[in-house]
Amino acid sequence: MIKLKKIIEGGKLFYPISNRITTEELNLILKNLNFTLKNLFIKFELAKFLKNKETHGDVDLLVLPKDNDWKNRLERKLNDNIIDKSVNGNVFSYLLRFDDINKNVHVDFIVAKDENNFKSITEYYILNDFSAVIGIFASHLNFKYGNQGFIKRYKDTKGQWHDIFITNSLMDGLRILGYKNPENEIKKINNLDDIVNFIVSSPLIDVKYFNTNNLNTLQKKDIKSRDNVAYIVDKIRKLKPKVKIEDEDYFFKKLFPELYNKIEKEKNEIEKEIYKKNKYNGKWLIDKFGLMPGPKVGNILKKLSKKFGNELNNIPEEDVVNFVEYILKNI
Repeated sequence: MIKLKKIIEGGKLFYPISNRITTEELNLILKNLNFTLKNLFIKFELAKFLKNKETHGDVDLLVLPKDNDWKNRLERKLNDNIIDKSVNGNVFSYLLRFDDINKNVHVDFIVAKDENNFKSITEYYILNDFSAVIGIFASHLNFKYGNQGFIKRYKDTKGQWHDIFITNSLMDGLRILGYKNPENEIKKINNLDDIVNFIVSSPLIDVKYFNTNNLNTLQKKDIKSRDNVAYIVDKIRKLKPKVKIEDEDYFFKKLFPELYNKIEKEKNEIEKEIYKKNKYNGKWLIDKFGLMPGPKVGNILKKLSKKFGNELNNIPEEDVVNFVEYILKNI
């Protein structure tokens, strides 16, 4: 392997050493790698890309290895082709030399941990930057749409966030986000404008989710560094979609009532665990003082912790009640 110093520009690994390739060249590479590496993987698929995409900056391969030694065996098989390599989580990136097309090609092996996870990654890595924008939308409804599946984000009465797994099916995740027949509708997508039209079709979406002041640091970085994400977000801002259904869980309750109830039970279990650990917790405050869940409860808990520290559970209830009443009077 020839080790080169990687140059990262605009988030592009192996730039400017790697070359863009045509779809025809991509198919040749896919055939070559599949033949060479077929014994290493249970599943080996090319990530779906936009139909109008004529050239590619890299090749995304979705794989489920047969064993834990797949990486060493892959590098032995491809040793003469490897110019450089890099690892980021479950993405193993290689800069490979293909003499038959006279190009250096960036190939990503996106590795699933099991069959269920493979389903998630095959549905996540589609249509280039489709999932990145859906992820921004989902986050504002307290969901995570990612390569590990579809997840509910829950903020407990102490103000701490929890990830509660819902399903490996991102298509069901899209249904929960308000999209009808996502499998069929996605098949009709040919270009970025089709992606925009699909995304704004949900009755749960609102343009405010894509306003700069409502984006976190990672989302802002994605929009700035990825041209397709920037294009889609800009189009959404210009279309100015307005939310038609306010309840973020409306379709979750309607389409998947059993799953919804399971998640609600898990939320209750989280609160029970908090209650076991802390006698004077958010639930105690809510029940005792008739407070609504929210920042006020979290602020009071912080003041209690600051006042009594690790001895809080041992403080007589009357003393804690008096202190909370003092806090409430002075908020």
